[in-house]
Amino acid sequence: LLLLLLLLLLLLLLLLLLLLLLLLLFLTENACYNPDLLNYSPKNYFRDSWNVFDFIIVLGSLLDFALSRIQVRKK
Repeated sequence: LLLLLLLLLLLLLLLLLLLLLLLLLFLTENACYNPDLLNYSPKNYFRDSWNVFDFIIVLGSLLDFALSRIQVRKK
């Protein structure tokens, strides 16, 4: 049981690392194609409704990706 919990914790940590890597990749790509991101503070960036829409789409995609990687065992 302890080994299973440690394995699950390791899997969750790996998923978190992958999500952080994908977030960094997204921010880098977005900064290259949208230099406004570098000029805006987060407060000003989220004032534009298209930026909020884009953020929600990307966040939903990352959440879907992370949840699709979690496998549930059936007993």
